[in-house]
Amino acid sequence: MVGLEKITEKIIADAKARADEIIADAEQKCREIDEACELKKQQIEQKIESDAVKEGESIKMRAKSGIAMNRRDSMLALRANLIDLAFVEAQKEILNLDAEQYRGMLSSLLAKVICERVQSESDSVRLYGEDISPEKYEVLMNKKDRDAHGTAIIDGARRAIVGKIPSEILDKVVLSSKNANIDGGFVIKCGDIELNCSVKTLIEGIRPSLEARVAGVLFDTDAGENNQN
Repeated sequence: MVGLEKITEKIIADAKARADEIIADAEQKCREIDEACELKKQQIEQKIESDAVKEGESIKMRAKSGIAMNRRDSMLALRANLIDLAFVEAQKEILNLDAEQYRGMLSSLLAKVICERVQSESDSVRLYGEDISPEKYEVLMNKKDRDAHGTAIIDGARRAIVGKIPSEILDKVVLSSKNANIDGGFVIKCGDIELNCSVKTLIEGIRPSLEARVAGVLFDTDAGENNQN
């Protein structure tokens, strides 16, 4: 998708800067916990008799184990929250693109989806003898996007698919007068079939393939480096 990965790269870079601050604070708290644990250990040693040393060591080990588990759980929760934040910010970034970039991205996406849908309909006729082509490909947007970008996006998509699909299909790609309850992007109604291409759905769609890379960038893990190669 045009521009989407570049936007995500910018967002995860911004998220990393915030992550460094949060992680530094978390590490400081972990050090404080370790110091508290050491103090507790010393207090236990001072109170126990020589014949209770082993029991004291057992108590210390359990205390340390519990602290380590709490610290691990806290760091895992922090990682998950930061990864969520990266994708939330990516969604916001797309919605806040300037008009030209936003229209270009959605026009390219609409053209791609229409071409794939037409190919699927052609395959249905070829393989099963069933014509599932709709009377029109109705593109729905939220009111703000439809008023500001709708016509330009439809026109851009039509230009992009000229020569790629039968010319008579171009006139079937129409902008709906109805509103879609989405954050941005569009929904295509092809007869009884509805294709959700909202920005939220797009982010959810790319997340599985990018999550390891985002985590790698945020936390300097090998997963992120391997995904880039």
